[in-house]
Amino acid sequence: MHPILTPPTPTPSAKPDLLDGLKNLVTAVAGVILAFLILAQAEWFGLPWQVAQVIGLGLLAIIPATLMVALPLKTLKLGAGRDALMPFAIVHAVAIIVSVPALLGPGLPTVLMTFMPAIGALLLVALNAALALTVWWPAFLVARATGRRHPALLLAAAIFAALTIPPGLASRLMAEREAAPLRAEDVAGRLEGEAPRRLEIAVASVAERGSPQPFRDARCDTLCEGLLRSGQVDRLRITWQAPDAPPRSVTYAAAAPDTCRAGRPCVATVEEADWAPSPRLSVTETTLPGPRAGDRRGSRLVTRFEVTLPDAGGDRLLARSTMVRAAVVTVPVLVDYNWTDHQTAVVGVSRIHRLMNPIGMRDILLDTLGYAMPQDERPS
Repeated sequence: MHPILTPPTPTPSAKPDLLDGLKNLVTAVAGVILAFLILAQAEWFGLPWQVAQVIGLGLLAIIPATLMVALPLKTLKLGAGRDALMPFAIVHAVAIIVSVPALLGPGLPTVLMTFMPAIGALLLVALNAALALTVWWPAFLVARATGRRHPALLLAAAIFAALTIPPGLASRLMAEREAAPLRAEDVAGRLEGEAPRRLEIAVASVAERGSPQPFRDARCDTLCEGLLRSGQVDRLRITWQAPDAPPRSVTYAAAAPDTCRAGRPCVATVEEADWAPSPRLSVTETTLPGPRAGDRRGSRLVTRFEVTLPDAGGDRLLARSTMVRAAVVTVPVLVDYNWTDHQTAVVGVSRIHRLMNPIGMRDILLDTLGYAMPQDERPS
């Protein structure tokens, strides 16, 4: 009678030990610090700034991905036994411990990011790693119970998608719904006939970092100069209404070609005491508070473009278009520093700016007033 032969149990090609988790952790910490050193002191490494930026940002993208994806996959490949899970558990525990400062209020994360950005970045890596690695534990339990890796991977992917995708989608839908009443009075109009030879552009802008600043301080920018030099406009008047300051108006005309110099605007100011009635493009910006009290990240920047025409009974509205900028949750959701103002960084879910009805001054000049938008043709 022949003995029953049982197939040998496959052994993993590499058996992890307790130092594996610490080695991965030390490598990640060293990589983050090195990335910030390269970004902040490129000259130490003899690198051009552009090259240093690519290398530093590349390291900051690869290292968290290694912690959150490569280490769990390696552990799952070795099996869901105690020896394989131990390095993973070490990294997860350390990530949770390092994340504790973010729970102590906005003060410490703000100080870290302002004065010690490398340490502040480590806090972000730890927070994201602690949350992402939590998703893998149910997958490991499924792998241990079934002895199969593919169901575990599918479970981890499903949990990750369920936790990180819906908040971003819901935030976008909410932003669109909140922007709808602000655009309810928009008017779509177009000037019939030739584009006007005289035009006034009035800008009232809020003092907010990152907000659009067309024709800043009533100066004639590239768009203004292009309209004048193309011959479509004889006179262009710019009125600038800065916050807490009286309005300032300047009238421009195209300069003589022989006076144009490389790198300098090819326009001339014109003294006109009485500005004749003309079409007017007004750009106003307003910052509205968020729908939830105290949520400064939820504020919205409303930019409104209005075109009015002179009429016997006063200015007549031809067109109005409203653009709304709101901070929405990213897809997928991550943990990031949210700058509520110029000095304060609060740890929270990552957000990006989203524009509802994205439109610019060029669009209004082209679609509403009928100008052919010129290219920048300054002499070189």
